[in-house]
Amino acid sequence: MKTTRKKAFAAILIGLLLIGVIAAKDIWDAFVGSQSIELGYFESENGKTDTLTEEEIQSYIDNFNAQMDRYYARDNVCLPQYKDQNEFLLREAYKEDLDYCVDGGMLGIPIFWIVPHLDGKSVELHANYHFWRCWVEENENGEIEIVAPVCRESISATMVREDGQWKLQKTNNMHMEDCRKDEHNVKICNATYETFEDALAATKDLQPWKDINLFINLF
Repeated sequence: MKTTRKKAFAAILIGLLLIGVIAAKDIWDAFVGSQSIELGYFESENGKTDTLTEEEIQSYIDNFNAQMDRYYARDNVCLPQYKDQNEFLLREAYKEDLDYCVDGGMLGIPIFWIVPHLDGKSVELHANYHFWRCWVEENENGEIEIVAPVCRESISATMVREDGQWKLQKTNNMHMEDCRKDEHNVKICNATYETFEDALAATKDLQPWKDINLFINLF
């Protein structure tokens, strides 16, 4: 077991030396970009797209597609699926359904390592990090609530060099663990709200960083 660990560490170290610090940062930034794209993202006063003009909806669709093209490889099977789903959400579903994205992103200190493939054009990225997202939604009982999961995610993904930029080719393995435990945050998410505006205001009191252990990603 110790020999295996030493070989794995040596492979990672050699990989970093071959890739270089700058390239490793570019790979990580591309991965973060791929994970930060939000399906059905838009901004409106009532949390739905029925108040948006056709031009505004198209602008959100174009922006989403541009992000997908930037961070997803052309042979990533999710690329066309996510584009179609995003357009359906903005043009149809979210005109009636309340499922409004408020915020989200990585928390704390992420840990990642990279193992290059022999082809010299792709790498295997392994990472541990905390991620949170926040939505205002209407549940099946017609009540307005806040959904704000905080998760510890462990992932391995294949990143490929395409058009001079690193992109996500595929996710090989992912494990998610719910980390939400702070009583203040749980209380906000367990409540129901009379209006979209009330719920949106309550999201500002969330403190997701209280749900994470800054050092847990090391293990």
